[in-house]
Amino acid sequence: MAAEGRLGIVLPESEPSCDPTIAVVICTRDRPLALAETLESIWRQTRLPDELVVIDDGRLADDVQDGLAEQCRRRGIVWRYERSRSRGLTAARNQAADMAASDVLQYLDDDVTCSPGFLAEVGRVMADPRVGGATAVVEEPTFSGRTSRLYQFGYCVAGWWRASPRARPPGPRPSVLGRPAVAVRARWLSGAAMALRRDVVREHRFDEGLTEYALGEDREMSYRLAPHCWLVEARRARVVHRRDVTQRTDARRLGYMTSFNYLRILRKTCRLGAGDWVVICWGLAVLAVMHAVWSLGRSRRAHLGELRGMLDGLVAALRLRGGGVPARDCYWGRFGLIPVGHGGPTLQEAPARRRCHSDEPPAGRRCHSLGMRSEVDGRRGLAEPAAGLPADIWTPPLTIEATSRDALRDVRVLFVTNRLEAGGAERMLLSLVEYLRRFGIRSFVGCLKDAGPLAGSCRGLGIPVFDGLLRLKTDVGVLVRMRRIVAENRINVIVAAHSGGDRMFWSTLAGRLSGVPVVVWSHWFPSPGAAHFERANRMLYRQVGAYVALGEAQRLAMIRHEHVPAGRIAVVHNGIEPGPFAVVSRADARRSLDLDERHVAVAIIANLRREKRHDVFIEAARRLAAGNDALRFFVIGDGPERRVVETLVAASGLDDETMRLMGTREDVAALLPGIDICCLCSETECFSLTMLEASAAGCAFIGPAVGCMTEFLDHRRTGLVIRPADVDSLADAIMELVADEALRNRLARAARERVIGEYGVRDMAGRFSGLLARVVGRV
Repeated sequence: MAAEGRLGIVLPESEPSCDPTIAVVICTRDRPLALAETLESIWRQTRLPDELVVIDDGRLADDVQDGLAEQCRRRGIVWRYERSRSRGLTAARNQAADMAASDVLQYLDDDVTCSPGFLAEVGRVMADPRVGGATAVVEEPTFSGRTSRLYQFGYCVAGWWRASPRARPPGPRPSVLGRPAVAVRARWLSGAAMALRRDVVREHRFDEGLTEYALGEDREMSYRLAPHCWLVEARRARVVHRRDVTQRTDARRLGYMTSFNYLRILRKTCRLGAGDWVVICWGLAVLAVMHAVWSLGRSRRAHLGELRGMLDGLVAALRLRGGGVPARDCYWGRFGLIPVGHGGPTLQEAPARRRCHSDEPPAGRRCHSLGMRSEVDGRRGLAEPAAGLPADIWTPPLTIEATSRDALRDVRVLFVTNRLEAGGAERMLLSLVEYLRRFGIRSFVGCLKDAGPLAGSCRGLGIPVFDGLLRLKTDVGVLVRMRRIVAENRINVIVAAHSGGDRMFWSTLAGRLSGVPVVVWSHWFPSPGAAHFERANRMLYRQVGAYVALGEAQRLAMIRHEHVPAGRIAVVHNGIEPGPFAVVSRADARRSLDLDERHVAVAIIANLRREKRHDVFIEAARRLAAGNDALRFFVIGDGPERRVVETLVAASGLDDETMRLMGTREDVAALLPGIDICCLCSETECFSLTMLEASAAGCAFIGPAVGCMTEFLDHRRTGLVIRPADVDSLADAIMELVADEALRNRLARAARERVIGEYGVRDMAGRFSGLLARVVGRV
């Protein structure tokens, strides 16, 4: 007779069956050395796993993958490897459950070392079919310093995770619990080393609302399963948790997860009484006091950030009822994610610029939530968050409504930049101001420095250009000059183009003094520990009406790393006019490049700056040219690293015919149809204009997996994605396209179709005009 739990899990009362098959599952992200150390302990097991499943949330090198596959083959282990389909640890663990074929999934962190008999003990415990999950004895690292030990002791005083479900699973106890030396009942499983039956995970999946490294995901799963199936601790299965924290989030996000996940999990899985709430409040208060005290020391910034994050998470969690509501039913308030109609305002009362939408736009309006691939013309409605977005920081982008020309009549915009250089961002600005006229918007350009080489083109379009606005770094006279421009030209909104710095600082102050709203249009992709918005600009965050990101990944990075107010960020992808790239025929373009049909032309089009990593392109060209005399390489662009690039080319031994330095070219649109392969190998990039231009011209494109590049570049569909600044990865991708002309043509066609359908300058200008109309109150 079998007992059935409320989750529908059948708990047999029979005696243990034969040993189950075991799949070791490791979810990793860019920690190859830690992963290698963990796998060394797996190879030494007295009982080897039947499968090894690696879910890669980063980019494991190809040679490492091949080496692991060979190790598994020699040992008779089934090797399974996949890139993570969605960001986050819980999503990766669910993906592994879908891939694996074994009875038991042994989840391991990529920074643990297993004892030699570890898997044998797991198999022994999980042989009893009444056991739903097992945890190992995890030895955590001890802190050597007195201050660190005191901090660890504080967690014990706080009674962290002391509240837990009290229900007992139905049916008789597993026979293995009759041997305390082998197994005892566990209150929860440790995420560092926990085993679960595959059928249990596939039916009752990990909560993907707990993101990043999913603080508390092991407790959430344990507490959810505890009343329904037996969870045990395998006393003889031991692992050492080395705790490599290199991929953890910043302090504020960690603090947010500490309180938000803690409360969300407990309220979702436990029936909390008055005593439980006393324990919970005590624990949070002790942690808050600890951070406040430790902020007086050398780690002031980290502890204050974590304390602030705890406050945000606490307020957000207390606004939720019943364990949480979908992110799309929330808006981002001052203290984090606030659910509409769950102790917060109703949908009609929620602040307009911070509101999430339901699945349909409001009646009578054509709305599109930027970043959700919705179009101005309403061809696609509002969508759920894109797959892979971290759900606990998935907050709605600032929504934009399609706006009529009459609503935008005589809107005047002052774009502020440093100077109009011959770069992608500056060319994008020129395209935008030219096209905004079709929406009734009149544009002006203010240059803090000199006007720059593109000023003539701008004035030729009838766009006034003001230059020399900032004469010294601390020249407060710039405010007088900008206010005069605003007043004389009746400016309605100021746009600080191309990120922070002086542009954002002086524009925000001038807008504040002039009484006009400010928009910050960012072309820089934030990274951990490298704040692009300076402290002075961060102090002005609340004075900015809206921020524009080039992609959803950039928007999330601005929230996570720059702490930009989430509800004020809209996503407006770059866009181009595809027409000019189809005017010149391939034959004419090839003749201008002095190429015949046997040649394969490979180009990099980028300013000569250090982050573009032209050294990688030159080294890849040197390797490939040695074995193929039909290859021709072109470097198009100029910049501060020109002397360095010339030196590298000379040292490579490539002659002028094989490697050509072409400098800045005004006729790139006429040259691109003659190029077979266009590539970038930057170590940092946001959303490349070159990528769109090359695609419009029918070039197969190779680009790095950085910034927002992969929002357009779909591997082996619209191009090839490579590791950033990696010679081997670039050389392999070029060689693949050189050898496979059919693939080259297929990628080029698909990319061009996508540019024409989704990334036209009209779409970009439409979204931008809708944002400007919203900011100035015309909608």
